[in-house]
Amino acid sequence: MVGLEPVKRQVKALSAQLNMARLRAGQGLPVQPPKRHFVFSGPSGTGKTTVARILGRVFYALGLLGGDHLVEAQRADLVGEYLGQTAVKANELIDSALGGVLFVDEAYSLSNSGYGKGDAYGDEALQVLLKRAEDNRDHLVVILAGYPEGMDRLLTANPGLSSRFTTRVDFPSYRPLELTSIGEVLAGRTGMCGRGGAGRAAVDRRACGGPGVDRRAGERAVSADAVREELCVPGSAAVRVSGGAEPG
Repeated sequence: MVGLEPVKRQVKALSAQLNMARLRAGQGLPVQPPKRHFVFSGPSGTGKTTVARILGRVFYALGLLGGDHLVEAQRADLVGEYLGQTAVKANELIDSALGGVLFVDEAYSLSNSGYGKGDAYGDEALQVLLKRAEDNRDHLVVILAGYPEGMDRLLTANPGLSSRFTTRVDFPSYRPLELTSIGEVLAGRTGMCGRGGAGRAAVDRRACGGPGVDRRAGERAVSADAVREELCVPGSAAVRVSGGAEPG
């Protein structure tokens, strides 16, 4: 993976802690239950899903999960069309993730303060999620992901989440040089073709003010998704000619 050095350090530290706990348990020494539920906070296109998959593999390799599969979900996958249906729908989704990782993207959409009478559907889904995260903690890793501001609002509005999802991983925006590397990999290894420096050109176009720019802290940072869009749009520096997996 390109960039994300703070995230890599945090995941490596967590892996070391989990492994140490496993070794201590094997020697009959007391250990704290491993932290299984996480908040991933960061802009879109910064590798949150990829890191979630890696984390699932770590838990599986250490014998803390029965498998390494990941189930991705959003509000529509958890919330039903009427009250009462949400609990059934959410439980079925969680059942499909048992033994692996449940990754809920844009999790803050489950707490929509814009509804005049409250968000009963989202609240019901959150209550089911909280209960199952606790009841099935030995068989499930739950990751709630989204933009920092939205995740802050979600955790503030739901104290129960804060007490169970105590580990937060913050994903920084990619810097232009990192995105250039991602762009060149996409152009060279995943079926992209184009002029030399296609990745650099894609970053330059976006950083000059196009969609995908993150100007917080005065940085011109662009999401990996934005670079991929530039490389995939006909008439841009590169055009997709065959399928392939995007690097994480």
